[in-house]
Amino acid sequence: MGYRIFLRHALFVIEAANTAPAFTALRACDPELLSDAPALEEAMRRFGWQIEPDTNGSIDGIYPLTADYSDHHKPLIALIPFVKHGSYIEMEGLSGDRWRWVFAHQRILHEQNAVTSWSTHTTWTASRPAVGAARVRGSEKSR
Repeated sequence: MGYRIFLRHALFVIEAANTAPAFTALRACDPELLSDAPALEEAMRRFGWQIEPDTNGSIDGIYPLTADYSDHHKPLIALIPFVKHGSYIEMEGLSGDRWRWVFAHQRILHEQNAVTSWSTHTTWTASRPAVGAARVRGSEKSR
């Protein structure tokens, strides 16, 4: 078993006009694996992804088919020129690490690692000491 991953959120779009060229590009990146794949959906399944076509023939969703990470980013690289700018896939690993792949300008796939920052937004103070705390202080003084 490999590293476990989970989808947190995705906004992934390939317009209908780009699905055929996306399929051609994906087949070129692994001809042996995809030689008999009939369509983009099946090709992505073989790479461990489920894509969601809409009623117009566009792709408007994606999620991993397995929780075991196995180079899930590789088919995404082949699809860079066809994925709508601003699309992203946000993932989380079993260890709590979070990252996302962001598609930019049909030329770039960024991998961004999440950074958690803790800041104080609200502070509350007690209006009076706790009852038990007052008794302890008083009992110590009498000794």
